[in-house]
Amino acid sequence: MHEKILIANGEPDMLKLIGMIIREKTPYEPMTTNNPREVRSL
Repeated sequence: MHEKILIANGEPDMLKLIGMIIREKTPYEPMTTNNPREVRSL
């Protein structure tokens, strides 16, 4: 199981780009959200 990293950003395209980079370049599994209220529950 990979460790996870949380990415919160208001721009969906930026979330996709950052998530793709993290998946390709690191051992982490990105979790993304564009909703700041969701951050505490993730």
